[in-house]
Amino acid sequence: GRQTVLVPDLALALCSAAAGAALATCRLWFRAAGSGMEMRVSDGIERTLGGALAFSVGTFVLALASLWTVTAVTVRVTAILWIAGGYLVVAFGGLSFLVALWAVPGRVPRLS
Repeated sequence: GRQTVLVPDLALALCSAAAGAALATCRLWFRAAGSGMEMRVSDGIERTLGGALAFSVGTFVLALASLWTVTAVTVRVTAILWIAGGYLVVAFGGLSFLVALWAVPGRVPRLS
């Protein structure tokens, strides 16, 4: 029964790690492009990347906890908080990324 819990968790962790790598590549590309909205876009990507990282760490910890039948509540709660936090940051980062993409460069004042 333990393996069935572990496999989807590890798959999720791998997927979010892959997404993080793709986002990092996009960020480098936008930085190199140096367009007007480049800073806002890369900020959004940075937030999304941070969230994806927190999410994969949380998922991985949760997967390990279920693998080694760790019943410590603190371990599970911490992992779940990491995952929830990761989700939130990804949501906000993704939103700011989309806003930056669709905003007409020069028209929208910089939020700093």
